[in-house]
Amino acid sequence: MSRRQFTAMLAATGAFPLLAPPAAAAHDRGVSHRHRASPGDELWRWNAADLAAAITTRQVSAREATESVLARLHALDPTVNAVAEVLGPV
Repeated sequence: MSRRQFTAMLAATGAFPLLAPPAAAAHDRGVSHRHRASPGDELWRWNAADLAAAITTRQVSAREATESVLARLHALDPTVNAVAEVLGPV
C-alpha cells in the first residue's frame, strides 16, 4: 500500500484527527487550543497563530505586537529575572 493510498484510507475512515497532535487537530478545525484572540485582549496574550493572522490581515501591526510583548517583559522581568539584556530602545 502506498503512502497516498494509506492517507486516502485514513481520510475516508475519519481517523486523521486521532493521529494528529491535539494542537494540530484544533488548529485544523479553526480553533486555537490555548487562547482565541479577541479585540479587547492585550496582544501579548494572543497565541502565535492568531497574532500572525491579525498581522497578515493588517488588523494589528507588527510594531504594536512587539511593543505589547516588550511592555509585558519589562513589567515582569524584575520579578522573574529571566532576561539578561533587552536589545533596542527601552
